[in-house]
Amino acid sequence: RGRARSAPRSHCSGDSRSAHSPLATPRDCGPRPVPARPRRRRLRLKRLIDQETESREKKEQEKEKRVTALKEELTKLKSFALMVVDEQQRLTAQLALQRQKIQDLTTSAKETHAKLALAEARAQEEEQKATRLENELQTQTTKFHQNQETIMAKLTNEDSQNRQLRQKLAALSRQIDELEETNRSLRKAEEELQDIKKKKKKKKKKKKKKKKKKKRKKKKK
Repeated sequence: RGRARSAPRSHCSGDSRSAHSPLATPRDCGPRPVPARPRRRRLRLKRLIDQETESREKKEQEKEKRVTALKEELTKLKSFALMVVDEQQRLTAQLALQRQKIQDLTTSAKETHAKLALAEARAQEEEQKATRLENELQTQTTKFHQNQETIMAKLTNEDSQNRQLRQKLAALSRQIDELEETNRSLRKAEEELQDIKKKKKKKKKKKKKKKKKKKRKKKKK
């Protein structure tokens, strides 16, 4: 246990006694056979690299499909948003016209009230006309108020829809940015894999050249 282990002797270095003895035969000092484990490892690495490249290509294709689908959805949403904006502008213009009508009617009502105040001594027919005008004005104002409320409700609903659309557009643009970033990283990884493959090919070529040289040397001998 206390003694240090001696270094393993090489297969071509003989014992000092056998070297001096006349019966000693020269040992074969050729290259050792390559063990099967590194070959298996190389094959496994090759398979893994091929599997990774195939899976990455599939993922990239799927992501490109997703990007195209998202872009199409984005264009659809943009067109829908433009339609909503046009509808909103139309409704705002309609609301402005309704307000103008209400203002005109209120001014006309004030004028009629002033006329009625001045013509109190006029006949009962004039008073009936004034009451009729007032009733019509009230009905019209109530209608206009109802229309205004409906238009305002539509506008609020469209505003909420616009907000939702903006949020969706922002989320879609974020998804597109993320997908583009993943595509870049995948391309980088693919380039690195191609570099590794090139290096392996070079190593194989070098090994083949070495083997050919050894064969030539053996033939010469």
